[in-house]
Amino acid sequence: MPEVKQTKVPLRRVSSDDFAVVVGGEEYHPHAGEWVEFKGSPSVEETLTLLKFSDIPSTLTAEDVPLVKAILEEITVYLERSVIKWNWTDADKRPYPTPDGVLRSLSFDEIGYLVEKAFAQLPPEQQKKVRRPRSRARGG
Repeated sequence: MPEVKQTKVPLRRVSSDDFAVVVGGEEYHPHAGEWVEFKGSPSVEETLTLLKFSDIPSTLTAEDVPLVKAILEEITVYLERSVIKWNWTDADKRPYPTPDGVLRSLSFDEIGYLVEKAFAQLPPEQQKKVRRPRSRARGG
């Protein structure tokens, strides 16, 4: 029997050209031309964490704050482990540091976008179970 060589799944590079934010009725693409690299497919535990993102209500009340905080903490920990490299820049076009050093300073829309892209690794039936809540302070 021929020897089988061990191979590892390569990083998955995702273009960020489709990330859009609407402010005052106008659409902006702050990460056009930029990319994010994810490690291999999410584990079962990580998938369960990602699915929790869809539990964030579209309209928040004071009662929702503990739930939303807990979900965002879990999501951030997951993204810190799975987003390996990127070339994202801030509003002044300065490169962000490594993903694990800046995720907590990203906007809600940016975190939602990363969650969607993480789900792109999953089978289509699981992808349908997540929706990205849109930020509420957008005026448009």
